[in-house]
Amino acid sequence: MKDSINFYDIESLANVFSLANFKEKENEIDVYFLIDNEEDILETNYQDKITGHIKEVNVNFNGTVNYYNLKEEHANVHLAKTFGLSDSDLVNNKKIKDSFDNKYRIKCDTDDDYDSTKDPYFMGYNSHNYDTTMLAVYFYNAFTGPDGKFEKTTAKSMRESSDMLFTEDFKHYMPSYLTYNHDELLSKKRNGSKSNFRNKPNKIRNNMILTGRHVDVANLTDTISMTLKRVMGMLGLQIKESDKLKGNDVIITNFEEFKELISYNINDIVNLKDVFYHPIYKNKFDLKRGLLQRFPELIYNELDDTYKPDIRPESVKRNRLIPSSTSAQFATFCIAPYHHLTDMEVVSYMYPHVDIAKEMGVKQINVLEEVKKFFYENFPQEELRKKFDPIYKYYKTIEGKNFNFSQHHINVYGVETAIDEETGQQIELGAEDITNIPRGNTLIPYFDKDGNPTSAYVLFSIGGIHGAEYNKELLDLDFKVYLKKLETLYQIRKDFNSPQEFFKSGLYKYKGKYVKKELYIKKPTKDDKNYYWAEIKEPTLLSTAEQLKLNEKYKYVSYWLSIHQDFSSYYPNLLRNLKAFWNDKLGYDRYGGFYDDKETLGKKQKDPNISEKERIEYGIQREGVKLILNSATGVANAINDNNILISNTIISMRIIGQLFTYMVGQAQALHGAIIPSTNTDGLYTVLEETLSEKLLKKESEKIHIKIDPELMYLITKDSNNRMEVAVDEDKKPKKIIGNSGSALTAAKGPNPTKQLVGPASMHWALAEYLFEVAKNPNRNSYQNFDKELAKSIFKRARGEFDKVKYLIMMQSIVASNKSSDTYTFGTDPKTNEIVYLQDINRAFLVKDTVEDTLFLQSATAKAITPATRKKRAKAGDKAQDHNPIALKILEHKGLSISQIPMDKEAAIKKITDLENNWHCLIENKDLHYLSDERLDFIIDNLDLDKYTTILESRYIKSWKNPNMEEERQKIIEVNRFKPKDIKVKNSNKETFVLNEITTPMLIEKLKVFNRPLIFEGKGIAKTKNMTMSNNAALSIVNLLKNNENTGDINVSVTDIINNNLYEFKNIHKDTIKELKSYIEEDRKSWINFTHESKKKKMYYPSIDIIKDFESMDIGDLL
Repeated sequence: MKDSINFYDIESLANVFSLANFKEKENEIDVYFLIDNEEDILETNYQDKITGHIKEVNVNFNGTVNYYNLKEEHANVHLAKTFGLSDSDLVNNKKIKDSFDNKYRIKCDTDDDYDSTKDPYFMGYNSHNYDTTMLAVYFYNAFTGPDGKFEKTTAKSMRESSDMLFTEDFKHYMPSYLTYNHDELLSKKRNGSKSNFRNKPNKIRNNMILTGRHVDVANLTDTISMTLKRVMGMLGLQIKESDKLKGNDVIITNFEEFKELISYNINDIVNLKDVFYHPIYKNKFDLKRGLLQRFPELIYNELDDTYKPDIRPESVKRNRLIPSSTSAQFATFCIAPYHHLTDMEVVSYMYPHVDIAKEMGVKQINVLEEVKKFFYENFPQEELRKKFDPIYKYYKTIEGKNFNFSQHHINVYGVETAIDEETGQQIELGAEDITNIPRGNTLIPYFDKDGNPTSAYVLFSIGGIHGAEYNKELLDLDFKVYLKKLETLYQIRKDFNSPQEFFKSGLYKYKGKYVKKELYIKKPTKDDKNYYWAEIKEPTLLSTAEQLKLNEKYKYVSYWLSIHQDFSSYYPNLLRNLKAFWNDKLGYDRYGGFYDDKETLGKKQKDPNISEKERIEYGIQREGVKLILNSATGVANAINDNNILISNTIISMRIIGQLFTYMVGQAQALHGAIIPSTNTDGLYTVLEETLSEKLLKKESEKIHIKIDPELMYLITKDSNNRMEVAVDEDKKPKKIIGNSGSALTAAKGPNPTKQLVGPASMHWALAEYLFEVAKNPNRNSYQNFDKELAKSIFKRARGEFDKVKYLIMMQSIVASNKSSDTYTFGTDPKTNEIVYLQDINRAFLVKDTVEDTLFLQSATAKAITPATRKKRAKAGDKAQDHNPIALKILEHKGLSISQIPMDKEAAIKKITDLENNWHCLIENKDLHYLSDERLDFIIDNLDLDKYTTILESRYIKSWKNPNMEEERQKIIEVNRFKPKDIKVKNSNKETFVLNEITTPMLIEKLKVFNRPLIFEGKGIAKTKNMTMSNNAALSIVNLLKNNENTGDINVSVTDIINNNLYEFKNIHKDTIKELKSYIEEDRKSWINFTHESKKKKMYYPSIDIIKDFESMDIGDLL
């Protein structure tokens, strides 16, 4: 029979407290409410009015609603009997005395007569943190009379507690609030108040948990919890928010607001039911509850010293597990429920464990030394060994050290000591922190048999090995440029004594080509007036020494028919071979037993003779065992002590696993393999199949782990983001069989446990687009994005999904973020008026002709950069420059101008993927309950061009390989000496360009035609070097020299002067006189023409050039 489940939620405002409890089996909702000023709020016959509104707003609820006014004793009795009220030391033990009436004790899942089909689970969302705490506070306040009798409390006092829960002291773990004296906290005596875990409110809440019937849906999946509203939006459910729950001054003033509050409260619990029954949540509940039933040691204390559970209600653990306990907790207490496992003393790379080696009849090896030997034997080249040595050194530094900080480890092995050099005293040395060990460069390419780097790399770490292909062609090209620059700089430094001399020398040619000077010198700055030779940096695969990841420039998307070499249950088998989880108390390795169970249950699932019910049950059991196996390694190397903390063994296993994986990959690279993807538990290899199988057999024998090869087509951009494609008989791409990574994970629809930016259809469409590229020989990863293909994919999506699923795929959940003071708002395209929105919204990109759409943006309190602050201060401007629209939005959301810190300002922010002028349709109703007419309207008006634009942006940014011809041109442009162009116009206002190349041609022509350049202007230059503006003077240059960025340009005028190829018109005679005087003094000198903007407090003539060559103009001359 189906379990009985209640879904509940609490809301607390300044004058109203409410709890709504949806009893699913009965299709009935109990509404408990407490109103301080109910005479101002409640209306006659309020029940019918609210119920009608509830059903109008919540179309997915059609049951009955019961109302309980918590000012009345019977309502409180009903609440206490429903949820249970006890402050005994252990509610499971009926013999222990309780302050409250025994009628309030509800059945525990440890009671003999407990029946989950009749005794409901109480499910909330984030309820273990907030709702159970608030419920305990309420019970404590409402039953404070003699012998725990009812005594009225207030909504105001509940709100005070609620506010306290969201302070920095308690918001991360709200139940801790219950261990303090509430009155002392309110009177701001926090520092003087001491925690007491025997406080009555804390005992009340603990007993709720000990019943085993309280389940926090948000905790079932062990992922970072999103808000319930966001999850509901992702699943296509109704997104309803209440303005009355925003900000600090939240008060209900009339019946309409109260009615809306209750409808909102009920919307949460009715939709929470649909969230819970999503397979991701429901399956986790089933498998964790299955583990609780299978392993009673998760609930009960040890029977004497037998390492068996004492299955009696009075022996329930106070830290017992429940269905929403974490997977880490389940792994810990399934493997070692009562005692601490013993870790290896220090990190060791000896493999396998000595006992396992004897069983297998093999010798132990030091894996690190074995891999070094393998590398050195294959690569005698010193330069290659230097690339491997940092990896060896890093792991060698870790070997022999202790990283286990647990008291149990100290008890077993003692504490290492040393003599303090300053005091001479003996001091205890604690466990090492592995993050403090210098890592160095642990990125290395795979090498072929001749020692040449292949197009794939691996990156070693502590957590696991990762690798992919890199853009080797681009790296090789950059390396050639690097060598050329070194050669050029070497010659420059031979020709010049200093960088300043080189800079001032004018144009410089090397091997017949002009040199771009800024590539070889560093110019003076405001703080440092010296010139320096530039540092020519060698291109490298490593991003930076700090980041230790692949240089983004060389990321590459691989398309290969490859062999997926899966290391069968790699971590579990390595751990078994190391006897990692051996339990001395049990006398066997329970972790290894779980692995065997997984294999056995997998075979049972495939048995054709079993019933479907049995198959489902075996499946749940197998998933439960997998949960333990997958969680164990994390908790066994956690930052907090626990029963299975074996840090040294886990670190050893992970490093051994990486070294083995690398050796398997490198062994194949020696035979010509390309390794487009490397992960801790396997490789993707491009190699002839027969040869691959032969090599795998040899290598798998070394690691004593089976390697299963499978031919498939692989598309990958790094070790985390990849797509697997099954192939047909001709080895051609046939069908997508797997997607992973942040860009593809939602290809089958939104996953409510993973953050999703933009529509899920982007993931599906990207996968389909990549698939088309893979299977079409006329396409390749270098080509420009095919918009028509992409648009056809989006059109095809309509036939791939039903109407509701299609809209779920096409929706964008646009969310505000209170923690960063960022709030979504709309603008009416017709009136340009601001439209306030709730924090979570469902948006569709629609055609511009659709009515009732909005342009969407965000208002935010943006950080002011130091440069902006400095600039404003220098100009005497205000420190903050608030955007008035953004400020209006922030103030509406409760952030006033006085609350914005001085280092921030109100600003408008673009929403990811959405252009500010795109028409968006907001539809926050439950998509499953929309009429066919409404569904069709939205579907028919989706603007697929906009969706295609988003996909194009994502593809080009992350999945398109660079066109190497274009890359070569970019490199040429970056390194090419660029003449400074001066644009001039002839009498027909046609524009021509003068520079180092064209100006000498012009001068030669002027000599032939004996035509002068005519200058016309007004003003006087007050400098001997005849400083003029940048317009006309620059257009007679012979050779532009240097200082391009400052605007100072030295111009040779000898030819012009000697040939009288100039003429002045309308220029002040003193200016002409100065110019002629200067020319006469030194015809061979340089005239310095300078930008106006670069000289302060001086006036220069504005001079225009006139091309008056009779019928001949510059265009003809050139």
